Amino acid sequence: MLVWHEGRRLVGKIYSTRYPSFDDAWDVISKQISQRTAGTGVFMASADLGVPPILVHLVERTRTLHKQILLLTVITRPQPTVELKE
Repeated sequence: MLVWHEGRRLVGKIYSTRYPSFDDAWDVISKQISQRTAGTGVFMASADLGVPPILVHLVERTRTLHKQILLLTVITRPQPTVELKE
């Protein structure tokens, strides 16, 4: 588990330095797109900064992208909860 966690952190760091913002990535991504497909593509990311690696990977491999893109990041807070008593 420790190796997986460290590897995931390192890969995330590489991708975040490759495309620090969506605007930086869009210049590269838009040149590779040959067709926009109908519908909405939802791309989940574990970090709220940068571009999800799967978005770049999809465009590099398929040369397509949905007309609408939704970038989704879920951030949880470590907040304890107490059950309510009746």
